[in-house]
Amino acid sequence: MALATAYLRRTGQATPALEERAQKLLKTSVAKLQRYEVKNGGFSLWGRAPARLDLSAYALMVFFDLGKVEQVDPDVLGRTYRFLRKKRKPNGSWNDDFALTAYVVWAFKSAGHDPKKSIAYVTENLAAQTDPYALALAALALDSTDALARLKTAANDGWWTTKRSTLMRARGKSAAVETSGLALQALMASRDTSPLVRSGYRALMKCRAPNGTFGSTQATLQALRALLAAAPEGARAPAGKVTVRDADGKTVAEHAFDEGSLEPARLRLDAAGPLTIEATGRTGVRATLANRTWVPWEAGVAGGNRVKLTVTYPEGPVKIGQEFLVPVVVRNPSDKPAHVVTLEIGVPPGFDVAYQRTRGEYAQRVERGERTVVIYLDDLLPKTSREFRIPMAARYQLDVHTAPSKAYEYYTPEEATILPPTRVKTDG
Repeated sequence: MALATAYLRRTGQATPALEERAQKLLKTSVAKLQRYEVKNGGFSLWGRAPARLDLSAYALMVFFDLGKVEQVDPDVLGRTYRFLRKKRKPNGSWNDDFALTAYVVWAFKSAGHDPKKSIAYVTENLAAQTDPYALALAALALDSTDALARLKTAANDGWWTTKRSTLMRARGKSAAVETSGLALQALMASRDTSPLVRSGYRALMKCRAPNGTFGSTQATLQALRALLAAAPEGARAPAGKVTVRDADGKTVAEHAFDEGSLEPARLRLDAAGPLTIEATGRTGVRATLANRTWVPWEAGVAGGNRVKLTVTYPEGPVKIGQEFLVPVVVRNPSDKPAHVVTLEIGVPPGFDVAYQRTRGEYAQRVERGERTVVIYLDDLLPKTSREFRIPMAARYQLDVHTAPSKAYEYYTPEEATILPPTRVKTDG
């Protein structure tokens, strides 16, 4: 929310209504974020010890950004800075980890600090780094032409991938979005406007989902920071026109944008075959194409190999008002840990769910979603499993299906295992 507010103000597009709504959301965000501060300093995923160094550096940057658009308790920034300083090793590193140290240095510099010893550590160890993720963090931490040059060499047509997990435990596509967002921020900070950067922004925008996110929370954050870095001060959306034509060149739809317009256009395209989208005027096109089709569920999605899920609803009718337990088993059959495992268990409509009394061990948090029960775990070690039992009871005579259920690593959502809806019947 802080990034969105800063973008609107920077480009002169903030309105009184948007400002009022943003301020309410910002106040709520600040209060929620402070709940994750650990008693003895630093931040963790659950607000309990031990605090994590990477999350604490992330919190330092987030609270500093929030402070630009909303009042933030300066003691939070001070406590977080002191916690990180206390954990630094004599050689200037954090845990002798190059990427982590570069990330913390970047956070310190973003918040107005100058950690000279840690900058020296990153500089001295830069030559040994080859992975784009580490190079992107180094370029953000240092005023180094070498780091930027090597980062540009590591690009694949404006896209940066990594063979490692990010500090936030992302892999695959989410890690690539996160890495590319970091790389574009570094290049924009050096005022690089080369074709490589323009290609990078085009590749990044292709990863935006219809709901505006870019995958995981961290991937979305770094993508938004990159987009904010490219927004010129005082810029306004230009006027223009978008025309959609079919394979025969016939106009299927068109829409004109006024200067300063913020609202996206939603066009209904009743056409078969390939379509061509053209923009005229001083504007470009960022489009998401959605095809709405109802398809019956037949099978789920196997997902990645680190998180597998089983949810067992009763096969026969259940008694109205009589509580029963839904067994949930999540397992990691691989030989690598699954990080920050999240379960979304589909709930049938018309049922009361006592999610607070979910049975099982090692759940960090259990919440009630709109159509699911969400169970958050920490890391799930190789060849291990966890079992939970969710109490629920039917309110009415029903013959319904649950929402789909899924399990995934929080920072690698594209590898989710998805189970199809389950039919549940009641018997009065």
